[in-house]
Amino acid sequence: MAAAGHRKIKTAQHGIGRGTMSRNHGRRVHLVGSIPLGSSREVFRAVSRTLGPLAKRIPDGETGDRANWISFQVGVLATTPNVVQVASIDLHGFHCPIFGLKDSTKPVTFRKLRYADEAKASYKEFAALKKAGKIAADVRFQVCLPTPFAVVTTFIAPAFRGHIAPAYEARMHAEVNEIVASIPQTELAIQWDVAAEVVLIAGREPESSAREDKDWMLGELVDLGNVVPSSVELGFHFCYYPGHEHLVEPGDLALYVEIANLLAANVWRPINWFHMPVPRDRSDDAYFEPLHNLRLEHITEVFLGLIHLIDGEEGTQKRIATARKFISNFGIGTECGFGCGALRTVNELLDLHKTIATA
Repeated sequence: MAAAGHRKIKTAQHGIGRGTMSRNHGRRVHLVGSIPLGSSREVFRAVSRTLGPLAKRIPDGETGDRANWISFQVGVLATTPNVVQVASIDLHGFHCPIFGLKDSTKPVTFRKLRYADEAKASYKEFAALKKAGKIAADVRFQVCLPTPFAVVTTFIAPAFRGHIAPAYEARMHAEVNEIVASIPQTELAIQWDVAAEVVLIAGREPESSAREDKDWMLGELVDLGNVVPSSVELGFHFCYYPGHEHLVEPGDLALYVEIANLLAANVWRPINWFHMPVPRDRSDDAYFEPLHNLRLEHITEVFLGLIHLIDGEEGTQKRIATARKFISNFGIGTECGFGCGALRTVNELLDLHKTIATA
């Protein structure tokens, strides 16, 4: 991936901020993305009905064949000219095709990644419900996007990444531009899902080559942040696992704090939120203590993904109590998306969000 060019980033120098969240209705809620209901319309209605003003942004739930995060990009790759499957591997229990180029002397051009098309279709449902008064006027439509790095490192053979990565990244930038041009910017929020980068950084030894790759990856995140115009809200979700299997589990929040600070110092426009995951078994001081080192603007909200259905209100409140020792103002959410659970699970999770937020 680093063949695309080495980016320079500067260290964080902002003053300490903790975000600015309204206390009028309770603690703010952030929904990471996936919500396994039948359609985006069902997602919008369910979230608005249960959470109301607690959620200032609503994603479309990544329904249908998008439910398993980036897996639907296999179809995009398989139908792209000059791209061909060269192998397959077992990736955490999933059959994963690996792609390369038919002819390395010829360029590759991605026509559509589907993210823009899906966003435009979902927004029509969102706008209709808002017009009907089912969604509050100040709630934004949230579009969740993977970093190009995630797709390329998952589905492209290493020998071809240097050829394919720039083309895929360019198309992702174009998809963002298409989304921004098609949806009213004052109603739009874009979230970058940062998972592959976290897994690679957290799983590597601190060697010089790893440091160079880390700097490149963080530079890529800065570029992605800068693609989003300032009239559109911007957020970053940090993650470390697919489904419920942790690929790596950082010992504390230090890595997320480091990345957040570097993005805050290098992205030219304001960042509206960061979402950081909290494992179910971490309610100890050591995990949350790095939050003391956040250097963010006051406009930036921090959401901690500490809601877990399995231990419910009691476990969540325990994690909140520990977090409050190190950050005075933060919103809440789940560790990642809702995944592929049943309708009953979705309703239980939304109800739990409301219970915690208004406690």
